[in-house]
Amino acid sequence: AAAQRGAPAQSYAVELTASNWHVTDKGSWLIRLDARHCAACKALQPAVERVAQTFNTNAKYGVIVGSVDTDRQPALVDQVCTRNDCPELIFMHKGRIVRKDISTGRPSADEIAQWAVRLEQAIRQGGSATLAAIDAQNRAQGYGAAARGGGGGGKQDMNNLLQQVLGGTGGARGGQQQQPAAAARG
Repeated sequence: AAAQRGAPAQSYAVELTASNWHVTDKGSWLIRLDARHCAACKALQPAVERVAQTFNTNAKYGVIVGSVDTDRQPALVDQVCTRNDCPELIFMHKGRIVRKDISTGRPSADEIAQWAVRLEQAIRQGGSATLAAIDAQNRAQGYGAAARGGGGGGKQDMNNLLQQVLGGTGGARGGQQQQPAAAARG
């Protein structure tokens, strides 16, 4: 069968729908929300697909890459997002939204991977204390799902937490990146 126009021949990202969303309750996930009509989504797709190919074929990163087609999954988007901004990258850990990023630029695959790896490292090193701090900051700011009792997080908040937990510069994009430690998913 012919591939859909604009779709990759093979996608490494896990297609997430309302019926399989529960899989995000385990482990860490980098999820791309996009729409077929969105030019910025199409521009970001190759970089995210390269990250998916790397992460989803190598457990050492501890992050699974998924995607949600916002046109086909409007109820799921309403459940997960406070607004439908595409393209959007969401980092989740055990069903909690840790960080959202509206991709207004064109981050490279390396920048996206570094962002996800740093978040994963912060959670692994800081554990539930990191998640509790993220949740508390998000509720205080009324950001995202935190306002409804879930996760979320502003860029500066996450960078501050990264500085505290990792002792680094906190910049999720740019700067030096440590090699990810081998870690089992869970």
